[in-house]
Formats: sequence, structure tokens, C-alpha cells
Amino acid sequence: MKAKTSIKRSSAAVALVVAVFCGPAHAALVYENAKPPVSAYPVKDTVAGDATWLSDAMSGFGHAVPLRLAVQRLIPGHVQIEYMPDVDLDQPISWESGGDRRKTLQAALVAAKLRAEVSESGVTIARFDFSESVTGSPKSDAPATTDSQAGEGAAVTSQPVATTTVAAEPAAQPAETTHWRFPAGYPLQTCLSIVLKKMGLSLDWQVEDSASWTLKTARKFDATPRDALKVIRDEIQKYAQISVQIDGDVVTAMRHIDVDPNVSLGPQARPSEGD
Repeated sequence: MKAKTSIKRSSAAVALVVAVFCGPAHAALVYENAKPPVSAYPVKDTVAGDATWLSDAMSGFGHAVPLRLAVQRLIPGHVQIEYMPDVDLDQPISWESGGDRRKTLQAALVAAKLRAEVSESGVTIARFDFSESVTGSPKSDAPATTDSQAGEGAAVTSQPVATTTVAAEPAAQPAETTHWRFPAGYPLQTCLSIVLKKMGLSLDWQVEDSASWTLKTARKFDATPRDALKVIRDEIQKYAQISVQIDGDVVTAMRHIDVDPNVSLGPQARPSEGD
């Protein structure tokens, strides 16, 4: 199982950086206080989370800069950067500034089909499919793509997939069934977040070193969000040190040394079918 790549960097400022890389005939350029030749990026919400540095002003632009170097210009030096295993650190990134860091980072990531989960102390960068749904399925803000989003004949992505369909009966209150695909090695925190967002619940993950707690085997199934929650709960209980509890609309995951996996989510705490 691959772990996320973690890179810590210096916060040294650079006024003008021109880096030329061997390989196909092109140069990676970073300009400070310069007007970029092209200014066209689609607007997508790809930066999830809040941090004070996201509102910092940015200037300059970059063209075809390897991802691992681009983040040194887009994200402050005190922030720790982590990458999901399927992210190519040499993937060329381009950006233009003129706004705050959030706007600049968002534009660069959407062009490269990447996303970021942000906190004050760290950023996790992962791949993401930004294609729009063509079937009218409910839009989800969870970090997962749907079969309808992937498009006909598209390859299966390495991200979890949740496709919503509606049963024909009963007509008055159709039961929502979702097709779930969770790849082996995917963070349990992310799997749980995807299911809970479908249920309208929020997650309070209090387990340190989230990258170490991953799905042991790939899971692919059709189920309601309630039943999918039970599946992910069972996967979490394989570790035995994590308990999952529901209090109102908040689900809390905590680490315990001697937790009883059979009472991680008691019957009284399980959400009803209508939740």
C-alpha cells in the first residue's frame, strides 16, 4: 500500500525564477510581477477548507512548472504539503495571479484536474474528475466522481465513485440507491466523509495520522447511504482501535486502544432510513 508523499519546504522568497528542465523541448518559467500571456481558466471550487493564508495576495504567473515546484510558489513555506499516491509530482502546472492565493491555486488545480483539502498547517493534493454530470443526477460536493460524470466508455478512476439512481416504487417516496466504488488503500476518513455527505451529516475525525488508516480491500456495491455507512463502519472496525459515534448530525471518529468494535456504532445511534 502506497502512502501519501509528504514534502516540507523552506519559505525563502524568490523574486525571479527561471527553471529549465531536461526532456521534451520546453522550459518551465515562473515570473514575478509580470503580465501572463494567457488568462483563461474555468471557475471551479477545487480548494476545500479554510486557512488565513488563502486570502494572501498573489502576483506573477507560471507556465508548465512541475507540480512539486509549483506548490512552492502557490503555497506558503510553513505549510506542509501531502500528495495522494496517484498524483504525478512532475505534472506541468500553469497559473496566473492577480487575486488571492485561493483564486490562484484554484485556477491552477482545475486546469490540471487536481483538488486540494486545506487547513492552516497542511494541504493534501489529490486527483479529481471535474467533468459535469450529463444525466441530471444530484450533484455531490464529496471528493468522488459518478459513473454519469465519467462519461460513456470512460476509464474507471482510482477515486471512490457514487452514482445515484431512484427506484421506480414506491412512487410517493422513492428509495435512493447509490452505486459505491472505493479502491483499496483509500483513506478511511475520505470514504466515511463521502457517505456522510450523502446523508447530510458532518464528520469530526479525531484520529491522528489519517494516511495510515486506509481501506484494506476494494469495495464495490449498491446500497442506500445508510447501508453504505454500515459497510465503511465495518471496514473501520477491522482496525479495532477506532470507534465511530453519532451525536445529532455529527459523526465522530476517535482512536482507542481497547475499544470494543461491536459497540462502535450502537443501534440507538444508527440513523433512520429517512436521514
